[in-house]
Amino acid sequence: MTEGLVRGIIDNFREQHKLYSTMWDLALKQKECLKDGKDPDLDRFLRLLQQRNQLMAKISPISQENVRLQQVVMADLKIDHFTLSELQGRIDKDLWEELQKVIKELNEVLLAISEADHDNSVVIKDRYGLRYNNSPGNYKRAKEVYQQVMNKKI
Repeated sequence: MTEGLVRGIIDNFREQHKLYSTMWDLALKQKECLKDGKDPDLDRFLRLLQQRNQLMAKISPISQENVRLQQVVMADLKIDHFTLSELQGRIDKDLWEELQKVIKELNEVLLAISEADHDNSVVIKDRYGLRYNNSPGNYKRAKEVYQQVMNKKI
């Protein structure tokens, strides 16, 4: 039973990875909107941010299901934390290695998103003197920044 749950967790992480890869693509498109040497396409930037927020709305319940599955596995195995070190030797070696791989891949795409968002934030701050946080759920703030930028351009 536990290994079936771990398989479900791996599949869940893969689904999250797919969605986060799309998120990364959108972050790179946002970066392109702010590229040096051209006028920023802030309307497109905001549309991309809205798409990212919609993606987060899809990711959130998937992530919550993953946490639920992890809690069941922790209870079944009588472990305190769902970590690779706690799972090692308690589940099939091939399954453990697959879990390790998918977690690594997910962490890599999350890091790439974070770096792209940081770069976008720096450009907005440097170019417009505005603070901007591109985190999910921040569409209203992004719209305010957009309006401030447009007011400065006029």
